[in-house]
Amino acid sequence: MNNLILEWQEKPIGRIKTQKICDIDSSKHPGSTRLGRSPDLCDIVFPWDEKISRLHAEIFFNSEQNSFYLRKLPEGRRPAIVDGKIVMDDEAPLREGSKITLAETEIKVVEVFLTLTSAKARRILNVVATWAKAALRNFLFLFRQVDNY
Repeated sequence: MNNLILEWQEKPIGRIKTQKICDIDSSKHPGSTRLGRSPDLCDIVFPWDEKISRLHAEIFFNSEQNSFYLRKLPEGRRPAIVDGKIVMDDEAPLREGSKITLAETEIKVVEVFLTLTSAKARRILNVVATWAKAALRNFLFLFRQVDNY
């Protein structure tokens, strides 16, 4: 199970809010977590920021890249900004420490937890097995050389 934790400050109260997003959570739009001002359309709502669209952006998990991404939705009037880069018609990867800006609201990615996909785990195990075989061959070669003296 892959998840990330977001943190932001509610205005005008100043209270810090956190939200955990999991790649298998049920949401208003399956496969993604939507951000905006509308509680009817969005999973995470920012009602105090009038410059955020009712449906502004979404966070989703890309299993091929084994990473969370943010994408601005067509309904979003203003761009989303991730780590200082404007996101209009593309997607931006999210990492621990990433800063997301929607209008005047800043959201921080506090934590990211990713599990290895089975395909990625197999690739890693194949690399380790190849290295181990090479190390064993080198060891046996050196052992025979020492034994011949």
